[in-house]
Amino acid sequence: MSWRKAGRWKRSCVEDCLNFLLLYVVICSIMRRNTAAVGLAAIMSLLFAMGCKTKPDHHRYTIVVVGSSTAEGYGIKPKDSCWVNRFAYSLGPEVAVHNISRSGYSTYEVMPTGTSKEGRPAPDEQRNITKALSFHPDAIIINLPTNDAAAGYSLEEQQANFRTIIQTATDKHILVWVTTTQPRTNTFGHPRNTLPQMRDWLLATYGDKVINFWEPFANPDNTINKQYDQDGIHLNIPGHRILFERVAAKHIMDTVLYYHNIQTTKSGSK
Repeated sequence: MSWRKAGRWKRSCVEDCLNFLLLYVVICSIMRRNTAAVGLAAIMSLLFAMGCKTKPDHHRYTIVVVGSSTAEGYGIKPKDSCWVNRFAYSLGPEVAVHNISRSGYSTYEVMPTGTSKEGRPAPDEQRNITKALSFHPDAIIINLPTNDAAAGYSLEEQQANFRTIIQTATDKHILVWVTTTQPRTNTFGHPRNTLPQMRDWLLATYGDKVINFWEPFANPDNTINKQYDQDGIHLNIPGHRILFERVAAKHIMDTVLYYHNIQTTKSGSK
């Protein structure tokens, strides 16, 4: 059962119970039973409804997006066309999507609070992984595609930071998806070869929790294909549509629901 079907079933259950309540009271009134009987019928029906009722439908789930300018939607107008907003819209009102990304950020700004490193940017306590966890999310998506490479950070630094960021969330039993790196034309003189190297490392390390943000945007020299190039750094609207489709194809909410069901079963068996 998909998460959408599960949500519809719960709404249907509550609606049926409330309809039963109304019908029961009306029938009792028509039959001119005494006030006590009508009241008893109402209470019984209300209790039945409460037995079916679950959490309110609105914002039953929470996803947090952590990242840099691509996730923030830099240069994309209207903003509804950026991949995060397309994704949020596709999920509907049951899922709150908090986007705490900021243009220019690297893995260092997203590191956990209290992990500053001399000579490197300090974690932003309003936009880092610690802040993401404060929303008590069901899932986190990390989109940090090119700024580490453009800043000249080594592969070892980048990999260590990704490990720390992701482990911080998984230690709290939060599901995490991470995007690959993206191609970039303007790297401010730093080599581009670390971009595909980080892509390959992420895929090898995190497997099916990695979202492909590399193809079809990259040229053979790791620059951005002009069909999707906005400014040498960022993707354009057609590019963001493909990014959204890649995220949607991961069926994140189905995985969240499956995970919740497993946790509920484990709790019930104790």
